[in-house]
Amino acid sequence: MDNSRHNAPSRSSTGPRRLGLVFLVALFFCLALVNVWRHEMWRDELQAWLIAKDSGSVAELFRNMRYEGHPALWHAALFLLSRATPHPFAMQLLHAALATAAAALFLAFAPFSRLHKGLFVLGYFPLYEYNAISRNYAVGLLLLFAFCAGACRPQRRYVLLGLVLFLLCQANAYGLLIAVSMALLLGMELALSREVRRQARRRKWDVALAGGLVALGVTLSAVQLLPPADSGFAVGWHTTFDVARLRQMAATVWKSYVPLPRPAVAFWNTNILDPASGVAAAQVWLSPVLVCAGVWMLRRRPLVLVPYLFFTLAALTFTYVKLPGSLRHHGHLYLMLVACLWLAARDGRPAPEPAGGRPRRGKDWRRLVLTALLAVHAFAGIFACVVDWRHPFSAGKVVAGYLRKHDLHHAVLVGDMDYAVSPVAGYLNRKIYYPAADRDGSFIVWDNRRSRLSRGRILELALERAARQQKDAVLILNYKTRYADPRVEWLAVFDASIVPDERYVLFRVKGP
Repeated sequence: MDNSRHNAPSRSSTGPRRLGLVFLVALFFCLALVNVWRHEMWRDELQAWLIAKDSGSVAELFRNMRYEGHPALWHAALFLLSRATPHPFAMQLLHAALATAAAALFLAFAPFSRLHKGLFVLGYFPLYEYNAISRNYAVGLLLLFAFCAGACRPQRRYVLLGLVLFLLCQANAYGLLIAVSMALLLGMELALSREVRRQARRRKWDVALAGGLVALGVTLSAVQLLPPADSGFAVGWHTTFDVARLRQMAATVWKSYVPLPRPAVAFWNTNILDPASGVAAAQVWLSPVLVCAGVWMLRRRPLVLVPYLFFTLAALTFTYVKLPGSLRHHGHLYLMLVACLWLAARDGRPAPEPAGGRPRRGKDWRRLVLTALLAVHAFAGIFACVVDWRHPFSAGKVVAGYLRKHDLHHAVLVGDMDYAVSPVAGYLNRKIYYPAADRDGSFIVWDNRRSRLSRGRILELALERAARQQKDAVLILNYKTRYADPRVEWLAVFDASIVPDERYVLFRVKGP
């Protein structure tokens, strides 16, 4: 009997499946639109947009983003988009489209059950962190799933896989680590699998070109990630032994795999096991347990297990020596697990069953663990979306609206701290004077020129600006303070936002 023909889906079933896929993708896109419509962008989102919008050329774009610590793929896309419109909502629409494309690839090609697919796309990272919040991580997610789908094809197109990995290197630092891990997977298969080598011999120039693309992508990304000599952010490498930093690094696996936030308005970047300060011991000890669970689920696919462990160790090392990061960074640990489970099942066949038709006990446990993990993510994703719909993520948009409503957006605007006030500049589409760096700007230049000034000195600089331009100034602060000076008038306070340090107090500083 021809089992492949017997097991192939009939034409009558293909139509409903396609309609179901289209419906799910359309539903996800609607949720993505609601997310970006109800989401007030915070500083990191608008930082990329402002750099792209305020750069007059590609060369200037690269100069402006040299302190960012990111490759240029996302910024380049925004540079092109900002030539068509100055409105930052265009970036949110683009981001929603990228997140939806990533979900569509997963729903269409991932070798998981319908339940697992549904739970994953409703999870915290695909539905919220890499969807509602417009950063360069959604494009990385899309490229990762494009690689998985291409690597699972019976006849691989190595040039396309190499191009995908090249672009993945340009997404962000974690995309670079993932791309190297996936290149390691392809290299191991070429070295150890006769069938893969047989296919590769017929396309040796394609394989060589793909290898060249990956090498070029790694090199270009590394060059862009190197900070300039006068950088003032994430300076140096931490190579000494530090117990507190080690505990913080170890806890990232738990936070990535189990991103259950605290039940509060300021839920973002919190975890249900977070103590009042420091790192909970439970997070430190549960993290290796979760890595062992990932190893156990991949134990029958050693060619996939090695890249999984390589990326996990590389990402944790990067967390320790360079950037402790936040949940958006740590989420790549979870995404790598999902991608490796996808690649481990790329032959499309379930694990063999023992005689008698009884299911393998290990397979049942693996399905149970995966279902529980995905269900936790789905709960966290839906919770995050609902809170973001009901509460401002950042108060920057509300402040911009207040200034326009009271005809204050043409006044001299002075903001401190600069990084927290920059969303106001983004929504007003104008520059603000930042005393911390003593310059006018929209985006933040993360050099070592920035400093923390006293509130008295900030008021002096605001008075100087008001006198120089012969009009009132508006002082925007992200901390509460009082001024007894008769030239200063309290205007308003905006203390409702999910991001705690993007709540503001406004003062009018009277000019001459």
